[in-house]
Amino acid sequence: MPDDRMIHRRFCRSRKVTALTDFEFRVWMQYQLSADDFGVMLRSASKVQGDNAYFDKLKSRGTRLIERALDRLVAIGLLYVFEHQG
Repeated sequence: MPDDRMIHRRFCRSRKVTALTDFEFRVWMQYQLSADDFGVMLRSASKVQGDNAYFDKLKSRGTRLIERALDRLVAIGLLYVFEHQG
């Protein structure tokens, strides 16, 4: 995503966003920041964890927590899974 990533004020009124826990929201925000200019990134807990110092505090259990948060983001439709070049 570009450096001028903007979030519209309606963003905080979304049913999907308000359904997130604080931790899921943090994972989602970091996922957006870690994604490329097209909003695409591997569905990788280690990439999300490596890009955010907060997640370093969680050590090994952080990867499992982030994986669960990513699963939830996919389940509610904030992230989409697709096969690359397939």
